[in-house]
Amino acid sequence: MTCIIGGKCVDGVVLVSDSKVTYEDHPPSYEPKLHSEFYHIVTGGAGSTDLYKGFRTNTLFATQSAAIIPEDIRLEQPLVCESKQPVQTSGIVHMYSSEYNLASLQNNFGILVEAINKSKVARDLSGSLGILVATQIGDKRTAALTHITQKAQSDVYDYRGIGSSGMYSNVFLKPFFDNEKNITMNKFAKIGYFMIKLMTEHEIDQT
Repeated sequence: MTCIIGGKCVDGVVLVSDSKVTYEDHPPSYEPKLHSEFYHIVTGGAGSTDLYKGFRTNTLFATQSAAIIPEDIRLEQPLVCESKQPVQTSGIVHMYSSEYNLASLQNNFGILVEAINKSKVARDLSGSLGILVATQIGDKRTAALTHITQKAQSDVYDYRGIGSSGMYSNVFLKPFFDNEKNITMNKFAKIGYFMIKLMTEHEIDQT
């Protein structure tokens, strides 16, 4: 089961997820599925765990506006930018600088996901990767939720569920957004965690 839910709320953007990771030849384990390599950016990946790790490994490179992501990307080794400017690796990216900006971020992430899905690792695993990206700098007006797959990249203005349980979460969330247009981040998080607990306890999704 993988259930990652994103919501564009009245006061910002929020991601919620389960933590169960399943492998064909190992018992399930429990690991975080939401990650914030950089301040202002949170991602959640659905699909192959190895491909999502490859995405996380290369996100620093992809946040740079001058980054050129090769189509034949190799996930064994992180991409390195040849910029003369030092790359900050403390986990905080200065998005207002010329080196980093939100305008190129979504585009670069889309190119990176597409390249990963076409990589040799993806072919060998017969796997795929889709991600939700939440970004917010300052107040709620800058909040953005983006869904990126191999085929498309789309802005989300209400809610989106991805993963094997994504379709269930979308069905559960629809009545809340239909009845209340101004859902807060706190309320969305409570609804999301309730849905995940419900699906887990009743084994609605057994993958």
